[in-house]
Amino acid sequence: MNSRGSVLRPRRRAWLSALIFVTLAAGVPEKLLTSGEGDLPPQTPARRAWTLDDVPLRFWRLGVDVDAYERVDKALDQSADLSFESDSLSLVAEKVGAICKVPVTLDRSGLADVGATPATRLNGRYQRASLRSALRHLLGQHELAVVVKEGRLSITSRVTAESTLINTMYDVPDLIYGPGYEDEDSLIDLITTTVAAADWEYAGGAGSIKAFHGRLIISTTEDNQRDVRAVLKALRLALVQQFAATGAARFAPVKPDMTSTRLAIKDRLSQRVDLSFGDVSFAEFVELAAQTLRVPIQVDFKALKDVGIDGETRIVSRIVGARAKVALEEALDAHQLACVVEDEWLLITNKTVAETCLVTRLYPVAELLGDGPEPDFARLIETITTTVAPSSWEDAGGPGSIKEYEKSLCLVVSNTEDVHEQVESLLATLQSSHAAGGAMPLAGLGDFRAMRTYKMPDWDGRPRPSASELVRVVTDLVEPTSWEGKGGMGYVQALTGTIVIHHRPEIQAAAAEVLAKFGVYAEPDFNQRPWPWEGFGEEFGGESRGGGFFEVTPTVDVPTQPR
Repeated sequence: MNSRGSVLRPRRRAWLSALIFVTLAAGVPEKLLTSGEGDLPPQTPARRAWTLDDVPLRFWRLGVDVDAYERVDKALDQSADLSFESDSLSLVAEKVGAICKVPVTLDRSGLADVGATPATRLNGRYQRASLRSALRHLLGQHELAVVVKEGRLSITSRVTAESTLINTMYDVPDLIYGPGYEDEDSLIDLITTTVAAADWEYAGGAGSIKAFHGRLIISTTEDNQRDVRAVLKALRLALVQQFAATGAARFAPVKPDMTSTRLAIKDRLSQRVDLSFGDVSFAEFVELAAQTLRVPIQVDFKALKDVGIDGETRIVSRIVGARAKVALEEALDAHQLACVVEDEWLLITNKTVAETCLVTRLYPVAELLGDGPEPDFARLIETITTTVAPSSWEDAGGPGSIKEYEKSLCLVVSNTEDVHEQVESLLATLQSSHAAGGAMPLAGLGDFRAMRTYKMPDWDGRPRPSASELVRVVTDLVEPTSWEGKGGMGYVQALTGTIVIHHRPEIQAAAAEVLAKFGVYAEPDFNQRPWPWEGFGEEFGGESRGGGFFEVTPTVDVPTQPR
């Protein structure tokens, strides 16, 4: 986190507002930033939500014939119905080439590395799927992949594809520069943590990323470059959304992965269904489930083989009236299988693989960052990683990551879909508590702090202690090691005619009793603030978005000015 000034203070609100116009100069379209009257249009339920398609991003591919390269790359995005029934790899290349009107070659050296030949047989059926997604799944079952070359596609081994790098330069000054500083390190760290973390040079991979005068020069695979572009666009969208949207729309998660197809699949998975097929083969179960749910289902046969499952394995399914996602999980769990939404379908794979199927999303959290002079990302991150699937985060040895991005006042989270659902639910509950006027509990009750002000009295000529002297009395008598400067996190400041204390409720109460001895009392406005019940419920999750995390109880009483 950058520590060169508070992004929550009014003095920086001005430059953040100005940054929206810098973003416009960097390429954000007029329709995103201005209405016909020249004002930024608020998001309302009737207005289409902003998407990554609304956010432009200038970039240049380096060292290639750009026109030839992009013509081939775009050919992979077209949709088609594909059917391969024990087709040879040579025939697959021929069919794909005929559809996208681009030559498709076979890298025989790369094929030999994984024991494949032009005669290797492939099977797969894909309806209205993009060629990119279909080939990723079809070839992936044989440790193969497709690589974009100038003027052609090449089918090679996955290892060769992962070492085929493309150099791209991105124009992102609005994501690097702030008032009087530049902070490319935070942006680089965010990208290398959330996009294919193992592929970067610091982790032993081949990819690299350098900053140069407001631009990033990135060398990595084309698939990773696509993910980098999605993250950069999402950061811009989060920034604009936070200062342009209104109400709850300001804090809506930005989901680069959530295409219309994926949204439709998630909607189907939330509906209640009957998956009562009895005792059937795995192949029959997949077909019946696809028909019942009305979603495309693909199978990761390589992952199933690793846990001893094939098309004849018996699956027992007698689930009635459950949400589709829960019903599928019940039927698959007994066989160490799981399902994830990937590309343009529901993918059935084994549990180990499912735990590595990560997606990256951004969560605007400006109002959850505390009242201190700096946005307190660390405590919010600790709250999330100790509450939501603790073993899934990198600090605990898991694959998930969570990073702050101060310029957009958001968290960038990379984890599984299930974990994202819990993170979104937790943040929504915290936001609701904050909007209702409650103090925000972060990192558990033990760290919860509320702020109160204590007004110095009119002494009428009597001998009087100064505010600074009273601050020393309080910090010496009330839990001395709990204050800033003495090893703790409690904050106290003497101002003109006022003492400000930011601490836990029980410390506030004890400090108030000491100050009352001197005729100094808490301001009434701070006397009725709620504080949370001790801890979270033992079970986290479920369908409900309200309650369950905190219960509000009366605050600890503090003395106020006698009337």
